[in-house]
Amino acid sequence: MSIRKQMILYFSCVMVVIFTLTELINGWQAYRQLEKNMTASVKELLNLSVKNMDYYFQDTSNVCSSIMADERTQNILQQEIKDDLDGKILGRELNKVVAQYASTRPYITKVYLMDKNRKIITPELRGEQVDKFLNITKNGKILNISPLHKAGYVSGTAKVFSVAKLIYAYNDRTEPLGTIVADIDCKVLEEAVGDYALPLDGRMILLNENGEVLLNKSGKDVQWENGSRKSSSEYVTISEQSQVTGWTLSAQIPRGEFIRSIISQMWLSFAVLIFCLAVIVLVSRKIIHSVYQPLNLLTESMKTVEQGNFDTKIEYNQKDEFSRVIHGYNLMVVKIKALLQEIVEKEQTQRNAELYALQAQINPHFLYNTLNSIRYFAKIYKAPEIREITAALIQLSKASLSSEKFICIRQELELTEQYLAIQKMRYGDIAEVTMEMEEELGDCLIPRFSIQPAVENALFHGILPKGNGKIEVKVHRSGAGIEIQIRDDGVGIEKEQMEEINERLKMAVFSEEGNQEISRLKNIGLENINYRIRIYYGETEAGVRLEEENPGTRVEFYIPMRREE
Repeated sequence: MSIRKQMILYFSCVMVVIFTLTELINGWQAYRQLEKNMTASVKELLNLSVKNMDYYFQDTSNVCSSIMADERTQNILQQEIKDDLDGKILGRELNKVVAQYASTRPYITKVYLMDKNRKIITPELRGEQVDKFLNITKNGKILNISPLHKAGYVSGTAKVFSVAKLIYAYNDRTEPLGTIVADIDCKVLEEAVGDYALPLDGRMILLNENGEVLLNKSGKDVQWENGSRKSSSEYVTISEQSQVTGWTLSAQIPRGEFIRSIISQMWLSFAVLIFCLAVIVLVSRKIIHSVYQPLNLLTESMKTVEQGNFDTKIEYNQKDEFSRVIHGYNLMVVKIKALLQEIVEKEQTQRNAELYALQAQINPHFLYNTLNSIRYFAKIYKAPEIREITAALIQLSKASLSSEKFICIRQELELTEQYLAIQKMRYGDIAEVTMEMEEELGDCLIPRFSIQPAVENALFHGILPKGNGKIEVKVHRSGAGIEIQIRDDGVGIEKEQMEEINERLKMAVFSEEGNQEISRLKNIGLENINYRIRIYYGETEAGVRLEEENPGTRVEFYIPMRREE
């Protein structure tokens, strides 16, 4: 069967069957499914609300337990209050204990204690009547919660729930020493319950263990009330009971709204079915164009490959004429990617080999000059200076033979000082060298032997031909990178020659060609430094350049900032 006939038959049959079955099944399942989903959603909402509410009561109970277990509380309750002064002193001590545990709970408006005669010890509440709303018994109940009542010690209409616990001595639980009472602001419970909205204009009711209504929430309106439970025959009721307080949080969804939602959904499904049947008629006439789908996949993939992205792969699972073409195309892209990767790896290997060769050129030059100096002093002076020049040689040789590509700037400057110490033994105080570095750049990394060859170049080609002079090395921050300058006041370089050198440095070429003036920069010279910097950091602003000084020459190179890990 041709692709055209396959596509027309497939899409027509699938669309008719799917939407017909969907409409047949949706009618009788809609009510049950919607009720199930809504019940699960509301149940989860109620569970979150109850957990939030329980948290405040349980945390308040824990605070009360911590206060009553405190040794100072036990001592205060076991003392006899003889007069008002004695009561005030004990009350202040008690306030310190309470503040230690309850000061970080803003929802606890007040914590106070009563002695075993039910008299309040807290000074500011002495004489307050609390027995009228506390019903603390000896039936072993750990947590006692009062009905909602007004807090007499707060101005206005603020209302609270009181959590009360009996206090017993450590070694005697027969008779209580007193009672601890903590008031919880009812507003935190409003937030715990009021943050969630029920679907279909439902309302939320909070009931105590006796079935009395404590809170009634409809929409965003929350009302506290005391009274009997209201009839729920017109509502679908879903409840969740608290294991801490014994209260029940109920959600009531109006049945009328629920039924209207089902009817609306059925009408919508019917309209969708009619629309889809009409679309099938129109689409079937144009379905032949879908034969171009695999061609479009090939075209888009080719565009991606043209942009250099070879990670593309066409997924086509049909068994037709295009499957073999697409499979061959995917294999071709994979092979091209592998070949390009192989070429890149070979080029990188070649660049690394060139880099190691360039670094290896540094060692013979150092050893040659240094050994000449040692021989010179050994022959003429036979003096202790041989120890110093040998120590400097050891440091330079050790650094030269290291396999590490990078070194921190501070160590590079130290190696440069070792090199200058060797040259000073040979040539005396021919050059006055100063080095300046911003302290924070000392741990930044640069390619090994970047500063020393430039200083050597300034010494041999600038200062020695002149007879004496100064060399300045400066390391400072420049934007997001580091700029290093080596200045000398030597004989300098002709302008044309300097331009030619800078042009070669821009090209990042390292070869043995060029005139005599340029060839003096070979081996461990500026082109070596420049080429290694370009290899390490790529074609960026990093690199070496020469600038004319009056008198002398300035060598500058910029590298990105990189610190030791």
